[in-house]
Amino acid sequence: MSSDRALREGKDGKENLTSVPRFSFISNTEMAETTFDPERDEALSYALYTAEGTVTTEDCLVRGTKKFTPPGDHNDLIAKGLVLFPSAAVDYGTQEDLGADLRAFIRRYSDVPPFWEELMAEFAKLTWVYDRFNAIPYLRFLGDFQSGKTRMAQTVAHLCYRTIIGGGATTSAPFFRLLEHFRGTFFLDESDYRSSDLWSDIIKILNGGYKKGLPVWRCDKDNRPEAFDCYCPKILTTRKRFEDLALESRCLTLETHEGEIREDITRQLPDAFYQEAERLRNRLLMWRFRTYRQIALDQSKLLSLDPRMTEIIVPLVAVSSNPGFRSRLVEFCGACAAEQRAERPQALIFEAIRQLAGSTNGKVLFVKDVAQKASDLRQDQEPEAAKQARTADGDEPQFFTAKRAGSLVRSLGFETRRTANGYQFEVEKAKMAALEKRYQ
Repeated sequence: MSSDRALREGKDGKENLTSVPRFSFISNTEMAETTFDPERDEALSYALYTAEGTVTTEDCLVRGTKKFTPPGDHNDLIAKGLVLFPSAAVDYGTQEDLGADLRAFIRRYSDVPPFWEELMAEFAKLTWVYDRFNAIPYLRFLGDFQSGKTRMAQTVAHLCYRTIIGGGATTSAPFFRLLEHFRGTFFLDESDYRSSDLWSDIIKILNGGYKKGLPVWRCDKDNRPEAFDCYCPKILTTRKRFEDLALESRCLTLETHEGEIREDITRQLPDAFYQEAERLRNRLLMWRFRTYRQIALDQSKLLSLDPRMTEIIVPLVAVSSNPGFRSRLVEFCGACAAEQRAERPQALIFEAIRQLAGSTNGKVLFVKDVAQKASDLRQDQEPEAAKQARTADGDEPQFFTAKRAGSLVRSLGFETRRTANGYQFEVEKAKMAALEKRYQ
């Protein structure tokens, strides 16, 4: 149910509003969403959708003895186009019509591979019903400057639900307050923060904000705790991968590259871009109204993926009506998961165990030997990093200490035990076969 409303059924069977909704509400007979049109007398009004399928525009909603209007604070952000609302609910034709027009818009203004045209279009749809799910993915564009990542992100962001437009200078304080207030899609461009303290705060928001029920806690000026709900879709652009592997696992990432782009793509966005985007948001609002109650979750064809990957792409599968896209999505996510596993330190530790067990034909290995072997493998993989890490005496770097290696060995499922010569563990054949399937 929508996080923006609080509706309960009274004892008499009638709907009662138990708290003031912000920008939308849902009951068992109605749905309402705030729209913005500066040409109207009341720029912010409700689009009200009834069980009969009719839509009306209402300046206010009267329920019982209570009267509700859209919130009056932060309206300057909406007027400036920094928070994007639809202006009305408009018929979208068929699901196929809507999907084709979303993909055509993305193709017209950004140069992305065909699969990503589909993925960006389905992600945009997902944002309009994200409150139906308990976890959602982030969309991330990764690349150096002049690689087109901002244009790609900007194109899809203008199609999404209540997009809040931010930049790399956005600090954590307005970040979580804006998310709490608007409950929309957050577009954060150039989210590579140099300040470690600031980045630590942003990481916490991003790590928790992909899932319901993980608020950000802060204290007010009187030192009283406050909880801010940061769960919402997010679109990110970065120049480098996140060092935090947990955050990496929450992202569906397109790596962008500098090069020639199609001649038909405008280098500067015209006014038509914003007008077309608004018309598509209007159609997507109607899609939300008609689709919201019909969405069904089905993870049965996704269980071959890692649990986290399955968790975040179930919503994309649920909103898509294209079986071909769903199969391409599973293939893409499987490749992403394999790449993420290969980059984890456990992959090097497993390879060290595999090579040591094969060369010694032994069933028992010492953790310190695994640490040395994994350090050698890392040095072979990244000679430049090894060169920079050498000591002043020219000693080879030890990327893995015995303590760190022991922790990683245990994370792979092996049980270490202390002996007079150091910690050791038994290399079990069945466990190695399972790990080889995962990490090779």
